[in-house]
Amino acid sequence: METAVRLLAMRDHFSRELWRKLRKKGFSGQAADQAVDECQRLNYVDDLRCADLFIRERLRRGYGIRRIRHDLKTKGVDEAEIMDAISELQGAGKEMEAARQVFEKNRRRYLRESDPRKRREKIYRFLHSRGFTPQIISELLRTE
Repeated sequence: METAVRLLAMRDHFSRELWRKLRKKGFSGQAADQAVDECQRLNYVDDLRCADLFIRERLRRGYGIRRIRHDLKTKGVDEAEIMDAISELQGAGKEMEAARQVFEKNRRRYLRESDPRKRREKIYRFLHSRGFTPQIISELLRTE
């Protein structure tokens, strides 16, 4: 429990992520389970709160929902919890705003390309690699 609290003092962790770190430090599966359960009981670990913070940070850094969903899965977050956390973003237009900010930040790089088709392809590839959906990218390119 002491190790779990020390890890949580550095930053929020998902329950599965905390469990993995405890196992990596040599604790048994049962001890890790007990520590994570106790942390959840004390509200030190809250996967939904952690997912919300994670999503906000990733959006601020200019990542799309597809990339965020992938990153959450690699952290061990349950698909239902991911959908709960992401559902508010899809309707609020926050993903479009994040895509627009990333595009504006990198706009000068793409304006150097004289061929409009190539420019659009480069923008599309870039935004797609950041995890934005084709619908968001197409909408952004229409307004560009």
